[in-house]
Amino acid sequence: MKYRRLTAEELSGLEKEFVHYLIINGIDAQEWEKIKSVSAEKADKMIEIYSDMVFEGICAKVKYCEYFDKDGLKLFRCDEDEIRLTEIIPTSAFDSVQEMMTHLAKKPDEFRIFYTSKGYKPDRNLEIFRMISAGAVITNGTYYEHFQ
Repeated sequence: MKYRRLTAEELSGLEKEFVHYLIINGIDAQEWEKIKSVSAEKADKMIEIYSDMVFEGICAKVKYCEYFDKDGLKLFRCDEDEIRLTEIIPTSAFDSVQEMMTHLAKKPDEFRIFYTSKGYKPDRNLEIFRMISAGAVITNGTYYEHFQ
C-alpha cells in the first residue's frame, strides 16, 4: 500500500463510490459477499487498492495546507514540482491561528518569517499525505497568499 487503508467509518462514508468501484471491476453485491466470506485476503486487497485510489485523488487536488503548533504556523503551497513554505515563528506561544494573526497585526516585530521551497521526496502526493497525517490541514491558501 502506498498510503493507508480507509477505516470502516471512512469506507462507510464512501459506500456509493466503493460500490461503483466494485461494479467497474465486475463485482456485484452477491459476488462481493462471496469474496468477503470465501477470500478475506482478496477482499482486503481490494479495499487497500481502493483506499490508495481515494488518497491519491485527494492529495492530487491539494494546493495549500497549513500546520499550526506551539512553534508557530507553517503555510504550504503545493505546486506541481516543489512545495513552498512560509513559516511564521512567534516569540511567544498562541492557542490558535486567529489569536496569533491578531497579535501579528499589532506587533509584527515579535515574529520572524521565513520563506523556502524544495522538491518532493519521494513524490508529491505521498509527501502531502504524510503532512496531513501529521496534522496539516488542507486550506484555500488565504494565509499563504497573504504573506506573499
